[in-house]
Amino acid sequence: MTDQWYIALITFERVTDDIGILPANAHGAAGWLGVRSVAEADTASAIGNALREIGLRLVEIAELLKVSSPEQVEPYDAHLAANMSVWEEGKRTVWGTIHSYLTDGQT
Repeated sequence: MTDQWYIALITFERVTDDIGILPANAHGAAGWLGVRSVAEADTASAIGNALREIGLRLVEIAELLKVSSPEQVEPYDAHLAANMSVWEEGKRTVWGTIHSYLTDGQT
């Protein structure tokens, strides 16, 4: 069975202090992520594993859609579509636009 493309609207939180993709005052974020997976059932664990590797914890997968091309992703997230167009062989995930949120008490 071959890998298929999925996109997921996810929410995640920081587990470690310095992860490099979130501002220092951000507790977590939400955004679209592209995933290469054999089956939809495998996709959630692939997302969780990819996030864990960079110091993040998956909070929620709000939407999960099977897609056939980057053009099909454009209406959801243009940044993700562009990144999917240059997908590097062997990678399981690629990021779209990330919208971070601050820790309690931050402005």
